[in-house]
Amino acid sequence: MLLENLTDNESENTNLKKKVFEKEAHIQELSCLFQSEKSLETKIAKWNLQLRMNKNEAIVMKEASRQKTVALKKASKVYKQRLDHFTGAIEKLTSQIRDQVCKCILFKINRYIMYLVYIINIMMLNVVILFFS
Repeated sequence: MLLENLTDNESENTNLKKKVFEKEAHIQELSCLFQSEKSLETKIAKWNLQLRMNKNEAIVMKEASRQKTVALKKASKVYKQRLDHFTGAIEKLTSQIRDQVCKCILFKINRYIMYLVYIINIMMLNVVILFFS
């Protein structure tokens, strides 16, 4: 009987050791999973932080772009006003130059006509002198 009890106890001991070994293996597996989960949580936290930083950067860039657009619109308006002003000034100067050129041409034509009249008068005087001589 004692031998039988001893055998039963040894058998039970072996079974318990086997269960302990299985439990330790399961605990080890859970520990690995837990560490992997922690690692993933750390990575997710880093990704979320990077995402927030990227969103903030996008907001800053969008605002800078909006401000540049406003500045470019203002500059464009100013340059258009300047262009309109200079276009008007150029048209005025062109008109003045045209008027001056016309006046100059008319002055030269008048001088030429006066010269021709002078020549004609001299020729007529010569004709009269020749006729009466």
